[in-house]
Amino acid sequence: MDLPDVGSMSSTHSANPLCCAAGLANLEAIEEAGLVKESARKGKILHAYLTRLKSRYARRIAYVFGEGLLAGILFHDPQTGKIDTLFPSKVCERAMQKGLLLVHTGRESIKIGPPLVITDDALWEGLAVLEESIEEIATEEHG
Repeated sequence: MDLPDVGSMSSTHSANPLCCAAGLANLEAIEEAGLVKESARKGKILHAYLTRLKSRYARRIAYVFGEGLLAGILFHDPQTGKIDTLFPSKVCERAMQKGLLLVHTGRESIKIGPPLVITDDALWEGLAVLEESIEEIATEEHG
């Protein structure tokens, strides 16, 4: 079997000096800005808010999960208790109309992942838009 010469099977993404330098610079910037610590602090705000939403919309929200600034909300149908893919899709569409980008997984959940540099004000604003969107869609469903 013929083998390629050493170095001829390299990859742009594997040990490229420029990419390595850029990656290290990013890690340094994240550390210098305290973004991991801030993510944990802001994550507490996010998850407390989502837990309150779960209590308020228990008929619709089956589960909230995540850590730091990553979160997910799982929805179920209040009549059957089975997963609901349409409700989170409608919530995401309504939120987008209001300027908030959420990720509908195509299944029963919405993923939330704001940037690590999000301000407290922007986080609170986004959470308010999420809640408004859930409330509006839930109200429309029940006339």
